[in-house]
Amino acid sequence: MNYNSVFDPQNPLLPSVGKPIAGQDMRDGNFYVFSEPLKKDPTVLPVNIALSTSRPLLLCGPPGTGKSSLAAFVARTMNWNYFEQVVTSRTTAQDLMWSFDAIRRLRDAQAKSEVEELTSYIEPRVLWWAFSPLDALRRGRLFSSSNPEINSADGPQNGVLRDYSHPSVVLLDEIDKADPDVPNDLLVAIGSKRFRVTETGHEVKSEMSSLVIITSNNERALPNAFLRRCIVHRLEPPDLSRLLNIANEHFPEDRQSQDLFKEIAAKVIEMRCHAVEHGGPTPSTPEYLDAVRACLELNITPGDTLEWRIVQGAVFDKQIEG
Repeated sequence: MNYNSVFDPQNPLLPSVGKPIAGQDMRDGNFYVFSEPLKKDPTVLPVNIALSTSRPLLLCGPPGTGKSSLAAFVARTMNWNYFEQVVTSRTTAQDLMWSFDAIRRLRDAQAKSEVEELTSYIEPRVLWWAFSPLDALRRGRLFSSSNPEINSADGPQNGVLRDYSHPSVVLLDEIDKADPDVPNDLLVAIGSKRFRVTETGHEVKSEMSSLVIITSNNERALPNAFLRRCIVHRLEPPDLSRLLNIANEHFPEDRQSQDLFKEIAAKVIEMRCHAVEHGGPTPSTPEYLDAVRACLELNITPGDTLEWRIVQGAVFDKQIEG
């Protein structure tokens, strides 16, 4: 199968299939609404800069601006493999490369005189799959008559493996949620696209092109050394025109509801301006789609009514005590 080396959303190698589920982000890469015509959209060029420089692409911006969904869209458009990992406060740098099941190995050692070889307790994670999919399937082992191929069921859990010979896009989502040491601990891995598995000494290195896309909601500052190794691009919240385009993509059966789409979009822009002036979270694109869906299903019109105030409080304000 063929794959592209340049991100060109006007000529996707894998066309989108199906249609978006109204108001839901399926994270399958089939749909992405750009802010400008494709040749002028400011998001396309940073992707290609990251590809040409072999640097990670750090996408910054408020939640709901399309950072995460862009990664899957790039992978599908170019027919690359796609792997993703959502980062949490408990995530370590090693969790993004490999894991070692020390508890199972100890249990096996207590149950029998001989334990399995160390590679049996190694689980490749997203960066290993992105850098070298076939090596990840082998867990660093060499094929031999005494070491048959591992079943394809041992493939990646978080992602789409289109072909072992294809390049890969890997998404490290919400890196700012991690402990401050995690970005620094990833410097070698994302800078040289290689790392060494401590327990076995096996070196994992990139055997083909790969694009690491990292997202941040700017909740925590990232180290300068980490930023220097990245191509940085900020995604701005969608304006009224783009919100309308997004609504039309997600609700294709309700295109006659343009006035409703526009009224709710105007409310979102108004609330966003108020949030910027007075502090606090800004309404996101998923929340806009939730409001559209609620109004369509329940026949509610934005305005000075009790019904709309309830929608606004439930979908956008979300104020709770404590």
